[in-house]
Amino acid sequence: MPKNKNAVIRYQVLDKCFANTGRKFYIDDLVEECNKILSDQKGADVSVKKRTVQNDIIYMESEAGMSIPLGVKATLYFSDIKAIEIILPPLLLQNQFATIIENIEAQKISLKASLKESEDLFG
Repeated sequence: MPKNKNAVIRYQVLDKCFANTGRKFYIDDLVEECNKILSDQKGADVSVKKRTVQNDIIYMESEAGMSIPLGVKATLYFSDIKAIEIILPPLLLQNQFATIIENIEAQKISLKASLKESEDLFG
């Protein structure tokens, strides 16, 4: 029998553990979860070692595996967002920018009308 015959089951167990944000799993917890599920599904004589689970995690993070960053989970809190300083330009500069944009929009409308007129005449 191949050594990795239970790999898919282990990957599913690990994925389920990593998806559980309510609990922090350490390597020993992951090994225990894998052994528990494997013994339930395959019998009491089936178990995995710590190194096997570590290799499974490395494989899951690799290009050949699932290419997912298992060790990194971004967490953004409202207090972090409130701490970000938003820099606004002076009101005079904002108004000048708005005037420039309005002029550009008017030119766009004029050019679209000219293009439609040209297409109607020559098209």
